[in-house]
Amino acid sequence: MRLVIEKRIPVAAGMAGGSADAAAALRLAARTSGLADDALLRDIAAGLGADVPAQVRPARYLATGAGERLEPVPEPPPFGVLVLRCAAALSTAAVFAEADRQGLGRDGAELAQLTDAVRAAVAGEPGGPGAAGGRPFLPPELAVNDLEPAARALCPPVADALEAARAAGARQALLCGSGPTVLGLFVDLPSARGAAVALGGREPRPLAVAPWPARAEAPA
Repeated sequence: MRLVIEKRIPVAAGMAGGSADAAAALRLAARTSGLADDALLRDIAAGLGADVPAQVRPARYLATGAGERLEPVPEPPPFGVLVLRCAAALSTAAVFAEADRQGLGRDGAELAQLTDAVRAAVAGEPGGPGAAGGRPFLPPELAVNDLEPAARALCPPVADALEAARAAGARQALLCGSGPTVLGLFVDLPSARGAAVALGGREPRPLAVAPWPARAEAPA
């Protein structure tokens, strides 16, 4: 198979675009071969990268382990996402090395406790809004990217982007992956679009997007 990729996710942005491409390639290979074994695809995906298994059939998951243990969680009601890209580049390896230097790791007991807290937070309420009553936003103490201090130390514009997203009205602002992209989460897409317009003087230009529809089949 020869694949031609038209990128719609910013390159080297910490947004798992390469992982999404890898998962799409697996889906195409499975479709071409007639293979209908998602468990096998996820096993292969786990050997390609930590973010790839969740992209084999994109949905909302609680991912643990190295990303290979996926627990489906309720889909939230629609919300908007402000994407603030950065002209600077960050090496993933450098960010992890800086995180190690700063001692940002967590022990197993703390991770287990946080996992239970996230599971409870995203469960939603019976009869609540959204496709399955899921909540779109985590409590602030759980909406944390542990790599943020390391990314900020290596790339000061990350801090500026986080502050800009919050000032534009984001309910939550987070570093995406190992950076340098910052995401601002809004209650709906029009609010995210308004923030993108308000921050239109930034370079690269901000983007406003909505999550992929709940349980939709990702395009191959």
